[in-house]
Amino acid sequence: MTNVKLYPTPVGSINIVGYRPEYHADNKGVYQGYVDNKQTFSMVKRKSTWVLTTNRGRRMGMQNEDFEYEGHDWSAIARDHSRWNGNGYMKQVEFIIIKVKPAISDGVHPFEVMSTNSSMLELVKKYNTTVYPHHKRKNLYDTTYILGMRGVKIDREEWLANALAEEKHHTTMRKIFKMPNIWRSYPNLYPVAKEKIPYFTNGGSILSETSIVEVGVPFPRPNESHMARSLPYVNYTNGFGNIRPTFDSPNVNSFNEHGYQQLA
Repeated sequence: MTNVKLYPTPVGSINIVGYRPEYHADNKGVYQGYVDNKQTFSMVKRKSTWVLTTNRGRRMGMQNEDFEYEGHDWSAIARDHSRWNGNGYMKQVEFIIIKVKPAISDGVHPFEVMSTNSSMLELVKKYNTTVYPHHKRKNLYDTTYILGMRGVKIDREEWLANALAEEKHHTTMRKIFKMPNIWRSYPNLYPVAKEKIPYFTNGGSILSETSIVEVGVPFPRPNESHMARSLPYVNYTNGFGNIRPTFDSPNVNSFNEHGYQQLA
């Protein structure tokens, strides 16, 4: 029997990356304040439909000489994964809620994009909670609800050209403020510069891609009914829950400052 070939999302097309969170609660229903990233999904094409694949499925396929695993051909996915060393890039990114359906085979899941509202966000929490001290998951079914990012897939070159975009005077200001004699003459300027100049503490006069701080996926906390706002650009790593976000203002450098979108 011929294996079904899986294809990556083409550059320039809508792409989705999903993240299954893990919430933690005790047997009285009291939640801990943190959220873990438990599993990462990537959207690929299977025949004429789009599905989500797991990191495990891709790894298992890449381990085999013929890239076959559980009735699927993962060769095109393996090439795309190696293209940018496991990194992916998107623009015009929004955070969404996804319903992940039972697997067609190990690592390949049909899915549906759901409405982004507080009721759906409650389902994300309900289906992804581990209860302590017995470490039992509340969700015993194959279907689950997760968070995801949806945007236009771009190549690394476009991301590098745009993700570090900033106001021109910030480069000059960083260069000047790196001079020791400035601080000797104007010691009170440092806290102002640190607050007002993007990437001041970890960037030189010319920014590199590492100037964009790597952060975890912004899962809403158990007591929040908010989703993170949209992002102009994102660099994500396939298989892990860390991203490098570009915010909609050069003066913003974290999700706390970026704010949240209230769900209806």
